[in-house]
Amino acid sequence: MAAGLFGAAAMGTHSAISRLLLAHLTPTSMMTGNVTQLVIDTVDVLRGAADGATRERCIKFFWPLPGFAVGAILATFAYLAVGFAALAVPLVILLVLIALQPARLPA
Repeated sequence: MAAGLFGAAAMGTHSAISRLLLAHLTPTSMMTGNVTQLVIDTVDVLRGAADGATRERCIKFFWPLPGFAVGAILATFAYLAVGFAALAVPLVILLVLIALQPARLPA
């Protein structure tokens, strides 16, 4: 029960941060939406109905997709190699990123 609640809280936090604080970046909490948007924009570019903003959005939405795919493939091989302990890798990366983040005092 606790793991499910923590997972739901983490997903909600991720979604809120990507919408509120990282709106200038491609959202990573919903890859299906990213793929859909990329396909729509690519079709517009290919049929000549795209403006500059559409081309920029294509570039913005493209790069998270190969990153996601490579991460999923690497996670699969890590799980096959070491099992559930493979989850330690993203946790260590997250802890290092948190430690490197400069301290900010609330205003």
